[in-house]
Parts: sequence; C-alpha cells; structure tokens
Amino acid sequence: MLLDTSGLLCLHFSTEPLYTQACIEYKKAIVRLTHNYIIAEYVALANARKLSRSSVLDFVVDLLNNPDRRRSFFKRFRAIVTQEIGLPNKRS
Repeated sequence: MLLDTSGLLCLHFSTEPLYTQACIEYKKAIVRLTHNYIIAEYVALANARKLSRSSVLDFVVDLLNNPDRRRSFFKRFRAIVTQEIGLPNKRS
C-alpha cells in the first residue's frame, strides 16, 4: 500500500469523511510504503487546513518510530525529520 498525502490525512483525522475506510484498508495492507515528499506534502496540507501542528508532527514521528507497524521509509528522511524536530536519531 502506498501511503499518499490524502490517505495519511484520512488515517490521522477522524473528522475526514473516509477515515473509517482508510483505517480498514490500512489494517488490511501487508506492506506500507511512503516517500519523504509525501510526508512533506502531508505536513503542508495539514498546515493549510489549520490542523494541529503538534498532532501532525506527533503522527509523523509515530510513522517513523513505531516498530510494531510495517512501514518503509528512507533513512535520510528519518535523519532530517529527527533533526528538525529535535529528537535523537535512533530506533527504539
């Protein structure tokens, strides 16, 4: 499954019309992939909609660090995000 910008928004915010469907499809997916440009676009979209910045950044950090979910990200993006947010660049 490619986690795209609108899909991430639906998955994160229960007020989105396709939230329930996004959660169902997400749980069914065996492999979940995204890209640093998609994450950057997601943050910009959430900002444009005036959604909680801290909530959005927490969601992005969870995407990067949650070891019980199968997601593939570029290591370079992990380093950039953790540096920008001020988190240590290590996996738990």
